[in-house]
Amino acid sequence: MLVTGTSYGLGAAVSEAVRSRGDTVLSMSRGRPPAPTEIWTKVDFADVDRVGAAVGTMADSLDRPLDGVVLNAALADKSRSQWSAEQVERHFRVNALAPFALWSALEEAGVVGDPCNVVLMGSFLQNGNVRQPAYAMSKAALWSWMRSYTMSQPTVASVSMNMIWPGRVDTPANPPRELPEDDPNLFYPPQRVADVVLRYLYQAPGGPRGTVIDLGRS
Repeated sequence: MLVTGTSYGLGAAVSEAVRSRGDTVLSMSRGRPPAPTEIWTKVDFADVDRVGAAVGTMADSLDRPLDGVVLNAALADKSRSQWSAEQVERHFRVNALAPFALWSALEEAGVVGDPCNVVLMGSFLQNGNVRQPAYAMSKAALWSWMRSYTMSQPTVASVSMNMIWPGRVDTPANPPRELPEDDPNLFYPPQRVADVVLRYLYQAPGGPRGTVIDLGRS
């Protein structure tokens, strides 16, 4: 299984959940993952031009095609206003263009299994957000690519792509904070999301494709 963005937080939780099933995790992230048993390929997804080379490096460590892929790595820069072209470009590059480039490189390298289940980390904010418009736009683009890819497939296809909206996940990058009483989007531990990722990562052939699973308001 390939998991991106495993250096901490949700990606690390997904990696741990996969490894708990006895499967090998190949990880691609900017920082080294905490689990020494992962087969790690260093890549900064902000540098899209290097994604193809990173796939080549990772492919050298494969002994068979990938059964599953979790596209988790993402950028959510809250340090300054996202109402600028520079911020929109940054978020699109990491959150939309990099996953697209990665998947294209995996297909070109011939390392996508038959079958192969793909889980993308999206966001409810793709519907729009005043404080994080660049992030929202990039996640909307990611969803659009997933839907377009699924619509282009034949009725019976070897690849199943589905998206999860994880909601507020308690991670070092997004620590819990006080919320308004009527806010339905609570903070949840990353393991809760990882459990749902596994359901779709290990689903039988012919399962759901192109769906969105919203965990934020449940």
